Amino acid sequence: MHREIKQAVIGVLLAGMVIATAALLLFTLAVQPQLRTVRTLRLLHDLEKAVVAYWSDHGTLPRSETELLAALRGENPETTYYLAADIEARIRGGVPHDFFESPLRYRQSQPLPQFISAGPDREQGTDDDLTTQTITALLRTHEHSPGR
Repeated sequence: MHREIKQAVIGVLLAGMVIATAALLLFTLAVQPQLRTVRTLRLLHDLEKAVVAYWSDHGTLPRSETELLAALRGENPETTYYLAADIEARIRGGVPHDFFESPLRYRQSQPLPQFISAGPDREQGTDDDLTTQTITALLRTHEHSPGR
């Protein structure tokens, strides 16, 4: 009888572990896209800060993405490094990548060039693309939300 109780307790504990593992997996799958979105928005913001700092120091910006990234990486007259380590870690093959593992698209625009993430669907030009304008829109939505 004692052995049967012990086996029943072990069975209940194992079932609990399986349920807890499944719940954790489902939670991770549900939350992961939002975390990647937030981290990508932070990356875009940090890239924009680096571009603004470079522009503030030099009064001009290189024309191409390759030249801009090189300048931000210290290939400029003062050899000033503008990129934070977390941005540098996202550059692969000379191109920054978002947290969805897609390359950021570069677009010349005024007053500053933009880096654009394809977003969660990893397809450029769709509604879920992320830019620094996404950050501004989210902040405006938050400012005008009830209770503010």
